Order: sequence, then C-alpha cells, then structure tokens
Amino acid sequence: VIGGRLRWRFGALLKTASRIINVDNCPSNLAKPGSTDHVMTDAADLFFAPDETMDFVCSSHVLEHIANPLKAIGEWKRVARDGGIIYAGVPDKRRSFDHARGRTPLSHLVDDLNRDVGQTDETHTAEFLKGCDYEMADGPRTDELLKKVRNNPISTIHHHVWVVDDVAEIFEHMGLQVIYGPVLHHGTIHIVGRKSKR
Repeated sequence: VIGGRLRWRFGALLKTASRIINVDNCPSNLAKPGSTDHVMTDAADLFFAPDETMDFVCSSHVLEHIANPLKAIGEWKRVARDGGIIYAGVPDKRRSFDHARGRTPLSHLVDDLNRDVGQTDETHTAEFLKGCDYEMADGPRTDELLKKVRNNPISTIHHHVWVVDDVAEIFEHMGLQVIYGPVLHHGTIHIVGRKSKR
C-alpha cells in the first residue's frame, strides 16, 4: 500500500492479505504502530521488495506526485506476481486545483522514462505554481500552501495531471490488462490493472 489514504476503500481486499506492507514518504509515520513499514522519497524504487512477490500494489493520490510515473508503474509491475493487480487512484484535473493546467500527454511521460527523470526533478514546479488554483487547494491559507510548495516542491506538487482517458492509456501502455475502470468518483479516477500471466 503506497500512500496512506486508501485503507478504508480497500478494507475487504486488505483483509484477505497475509501481510500488508505500508509505504509512505513521511518519516513521522514510522512512530505510529501499523502505519508505515518503509519510508522513501520515490515510489518508483521499492528496494525492499523482491521480484514478483506481491499479490497487489495499491496507491491512492500518489501517481501524480511522481516525477516519472511510467518508471513507478514498471517498478510496481516488477514486484507484482503474474496475475497480480495494480490499483491507482488519481485526481481528475478538471475537478481539482489543477483544472487550469494542461493535460500531460503520454508522449511526455515516455520522454521522462527515456531520460530516467528522478524524483528531484523540478521541471513542473514553475508550471504548478502558475496554474494551481490555490483557493481551491487550500482555502484561505494560500500563503501557507505557497510556502509549503516552495520549501518542498518534489513531494508537494502534482508533476502531471490527467483526465479519465489518460489514465486508461497509461495502464494500457504499460501492458496492464484493465479489469476495472477507469471510473471517476468524487473527483478521483479509479483504475485496476492486472499484470498479464506469461
């Protein structure tokens, strides 16, 4: 489970697991029992997991924060067993503070993958700062949000923004069989892909 916001959405699935590994980017979560097993700055590097050892990889509101999403999905495929599932929940840009920003085309993501863009890449920081609807993002605390973004842009910003069709295209490009969705629910795009058996 990458990111901490989806437990309640996948309660039934998580109850079937013999073990759940929780991954987050917030070191303070390590102090909370059962909250986090591994802290890392890049969800495209699940260093702790051997190849093909996971039945599922779930992420909620994580993929948009990753500078190299295709690399991340490739890593999630690496650790998933044949027939394993990969879930992602990502915000639809039209229903978030990204609504004024342009959609990220697949060709851009392929270029990021080919250039092996890392999580410290700040390519989209200026665009985010210019296009973000701060009032929608953080209500009256606009100055506070701006300060947070400028202090830690790599984990705060949405590097990429999508609509429903984009997310399906990404999963299909990565060779995942889409078995659910993409479905838009309360501003979040939900999609489940299966790693094809060889």
